[in-house]
Amino acid sequence: MTHTAENKDLVKMLTDARRSERLQLLELLESKLERLAADKTTRDQVISALKYWINIRRSTEAHTTRRGQ
Repeated sequence: MTHTAENKDLVKMLTDARRSERLQLLELLESKLERLAADKTTRDQVISALKYWINIRRSTEAHTTRRGQ
């Protein structure tokens, strides 16, 4: 296998992994929205809950990234 073929394979694997991660995140978001809807939360409560959820995800990712370095 040539370096070019290896690079194409690597790019495809990385692209597939990112796509999978995005789909998982969308599934989590959908689940979160369904729970908020079931609880009859107001628009402002939904926005606030989602912002909080996003911040937790960001801080967890930043913490994980720093540990891996």
